[in-house]
Amino acid sequence: MGPELADVFALVDVIISRSGAGTIAEITALGKASVLMPLASAAGNEQAHNARTLAGRGATVALLDEMSGPSLQEAIAPLLTDPGRRTTIAAQARRLGRRDAAEQLAHQVRSVADQSMSP
Repeated sequence: MGPELADVFALVDVIISRSGAGTIAEITALGKASVLMPLASAAGNEQAHNARTLAGRGATVALLDEMSGPSLQEAIAPLLTDPGRRTTIAAQARRLGRRDAAEQLAHQVRSVADQSMSP
């Protein structure tokens, strides 16, 4: 992801993307509605897992089976034409986001380091 991508994500109503960890972090931190298309060749099928997890919580629309022009159009159309649905999905994504993830990770690392240095 380039540095400008966060700005682009912030400006759009619906994000259409793969479902890697960085993308999921951005979508949930910003609270955006999305259509996720997992990369089939991702190691350990992690992108499908990410998309399935968010879809199961109502935080995205995931294309997990057939990916074609018509299936993508079918997934996007309701988000573009129904502001209520888009808002609901975006709000659910925001609930799953961790805006303080870097701070929490640093706290955990510091805590483990402190414990390993204690007698």
